[in-house]
Amino acid sequence: MFRVVIVISLCFFALAVLSIAPVVNAATESFDEAYEISPGTRFEILNRDGSIDITGWDKSRIEIHAIKKTRWGGNLENVEINVSPGMEFRVETVHVVRNPKVSVSYDIKVPFDLVVKRVRTSNGEIELKGTHGDMEVETSNGAIEIEGSEGDIDASTSNGTIDIKDVKGYVSACTSNGTIRVKRTTGVVELETSNGSIETEVRGLKGNGLRLRTSNGAIELKFDAELNADIEAKTSNGKIKLDDVEVLVKEISKSSLRGKIGKGGKKISCQTSNGTIVLRSLK
Repeated sequence: MFRVVIVISLCFFALAVLSIAPVVNAATESFDEAYEISPGTRFEILNRDGSIDITGWDKSRIEIHAIKKTRWGGNLENVEINVSPGMEFRVETVHVVRNPKVSVSYDIKVPFDLVVKRVRTSNGEIELKGTHGDMEVETSNGAIEIEGSEGDIDASTSNGTIDIKDVKGYVSACTSNGTIRVKRTTGVVELETSNGSIETEVRGLKGNGLRLRTSNGAIELKFDAELNADIEAKTSNGKIKLDDVEVLVKEISKSSLRGKIGKGGKKISCQTSNGTIVLRSLK
């Protein structure tokens, strides 16, 4: 009986402590500014922790809507949003102290003809629609989605999927953990993931050709009917499949292939350590 009384007393004490313990709510702060720009302006944004969403529109100004948000007892004053207008337009999230426990999410509208040159965040998703310019797009932990842009793209994330489609330009993409999908672009240069599948369409090649690599996942490659290229495909644990595509084969086995598409030309190299490689015609 004595032990039961002690246990019940402790339970009531714990409930009492929880009932009077302070509840820490996340604090937020909005940033809303608009800037008129001149033709030829180049734009970059460097965030430290949080998502970035950029959309092109038919106006001559940049509109920035950002939300700062605390977590785990952070202080909003420990993070600043610095905007440097001009022909080299720059937006930067600045940490006043180390590990401020504050994230910043951006929703930005930019003119269609603005040259977007760099978009970077260290922790968060990046989404771009209708942008213009040869871009470097980077996040250390989050997905990347790009649609309807014009210009070459170099996209990388350390942990997340990459989806790129309807781009007038050449694409390079790299992730350490996630699937890469590239569709309806001018061409592809290099796609690499350490853990995930690769799905891409190839309409054009430049430079040294195309390189596809994954350490754990399948590769699906669709070719334009007019493409001329040399091709090498290899998997260490999987199969090579040809699906309604004409390849002049020089060497072939269950797990490797070497040959030509069309008249041959720039090299396409596909390699996975664990997965099937499928080659298809682009219909």
